Amino acid sequence: MKLHSLIDGDFQKAFDFIITIQRKYGETILHAFVAVVKCIFVQSYKLKMLHKAEYPQIVFIDSNERNDYVEFMANISRLCGADTYANINFVHCQEIHLLRTIRTMKLLALWAPKIWQIQDYSLVDRLAALKKCSDFYDIKQQLDRALTYDNINLCVVRYDACSDHNFISQLFSTHNITTATLQHGIMLAPRKGLEDNLDFNGTEFRLFVSDYFLVWNDFTKREAMKAGIPEEKIKTLGVVKCIGMPPIEAKGKRTIGVILDGEFEKENNPPMLRLVKDFCRDFGYKYILRYHPNFNGSEYDSLLDINGSVCSKSTNLADYLRDIEFCVVANSTVLFELEYYGIPFMNYSSGSIKDKYKDYTSHKFSNYEEMKQSFNGLKTAHNSHNTDYAKLYKDFFLRWCRR
Repeated sequence: MKLHSLIDGDFQKAFDFIITIQRKYGETILHAFVAVVKCIFVQSYKLKMLHKAEYPQIVFIDSNERNDYVEFMANISRLCGADTYANINFVHCQEIHLLRTIRTMKLLALWAPKIWQIQDYSLVDRLAALKKCSDFYDIKQQLDRALTYDNINLCVVRYDACSDHNFISQLFSTHNITTATLQHGIMLAPRKGLEDNLDFNGTEFRLFVSDYFLVWNDFTKREAMKAGIPEEKIKTLGVVKCIGMPPIEAKGKRTIGVILDGEFEKENNPPMLRLVKDFCRDFGYKYILRYHPNFNGSEYDSLLDINGSVCSKSTNLADYLRDIEFCVVANSTVLFELEYYGIPFMNYSSGSIKDKYKDYTSHKFSNYEEMKQSFNGLKTAHNSHNTDYAKLYKDFFLRWCRR
């Protein structure tokens, strides 16, 4: 689909993520309409240039202000050398510009007929897509002003399933620039029966539009290939969050770290916590809960007993791990970090199709007897700290740098 002043691209893929989210949370027609009206007057995104070489050959782009994501993109972009890259983040803003308002009104009138032709879209979906086109236009205009595309050989986005990143990847492709997406969390091939669950319906692979998928390990590579991504487009380079991190030694005696799941698998948390509480009572252990970043940090206060406490949200993972003896984890991405650092862990399995790691070999348990057996056989996880992830990523990026 070609949309005026944007690109000729696969906009249904670009719209898909935001529409899926809004369907999940029951977006109303009124709210979607108000969002469209607001976008006429108020610009939502502002380009923030975190680093720019004089003539960048590689561009890293994100659109999230969460501190760990900002650090994530900064760490990986710095692998390239200061004279080779630009690091851009689109931050939320509330700016009003008269010329932009006039222009946006005209463009919405041009975009609407095309969007209304898309089959299977409800009115709320169409309004959400129309509003997102305004965001795309703001993003494109700012990139066009900030960059000279002729100098750029590679664009790397954090998560090309995200609507903004999907559009950005397609935008750079129209300039014949190679594109790549990083791995964001655990990614799985579609699971039958879980088509409505974002964590299990293969969203990341279904919406993939970049030239390369830079994945953490062979587990993700197998899932990507099951979802239909050609092997030559997949590069296994390692867990980005572990780049540059020093070794961690778990020194906390008789203390269990409990890594809680996020929103889409939160039903794992109460049964996992009950088993941990029973174990601590019988074996004389304490436990410390670590919440998913999107939780408030108090959701399970009513389930805590005398042996339990909660890790502060300001405590980083490394400091948390130093205070425990071993970890219990269900579907969290932290499992791969534990493996990398050599932190002993046990993997709680719900025994259902919502076990993300059902095809992954680890110390698994689903009930109390299995937990005790796993504990008796618990050994330090394979420590892959000798794998130089930084070099793997750097070598990949520098293929697109002219020296």
